[in-house]
Amino acid sequence: MEINLKLKEVAELYDVSQEAVRKWVERGFPKSKRGSYPLKEGHDWWKENIIGDLDGETSLAEEKLKYQKWRASREELTVKELQGELISTEKVADDLSFVLNGFKRRITGWARGLPGILAHKDEREIYRLLLGETYFILDELSKGVKRIVTKSTKHKKPGISKPGNIHSPTS
Repeated sequence: MEINLKLKEVAELYDVSQEAVRKWVERGFPKSKRGSYPLKEGHDWWKENIIGDLDGETSLAEEKLKYQKWRASREELTVKELQGELISTEKVADDLSFVLNGFKRRITGWARGLPGILAHKDEREIYRLLLGETYFILDELSKGVKRIVTKSTKHKKPGISKPGNIHSPTS
């Protein structure tokens, strides 16, 4: 049975970038008309053109085993992600971006609302209001980040309160 790989798989198998694989193709690395890369022919080309003098150090059987282990590992990660044990890097980045944008909106909304709220307040009251709002904003940020870290398969975006609502401390 012939094993055909995708560009990303070839790059990961040989621990090189996808761009390196594209350059190999220009130099003769085998690629099918459908755009896949046959493992056996690719391995033979790799041994001859990349390994060169080290010929025989790695066999096709070893490369097939390496590929099968890599593929099994990838499948295991996919299953864990579907079960909610793992969250993809992209999902974490998206959620973190959402939380940080909410934090930015909160800070800019706070700055817009300050003049009217702080007018005619004494220094102690201003300090209390600023401290309370600072703690509130930081608490909202930490809750958003905690939701990203602890959530499993739920795809609900972490929430940030509407900007501009000044909260005074409870103490």
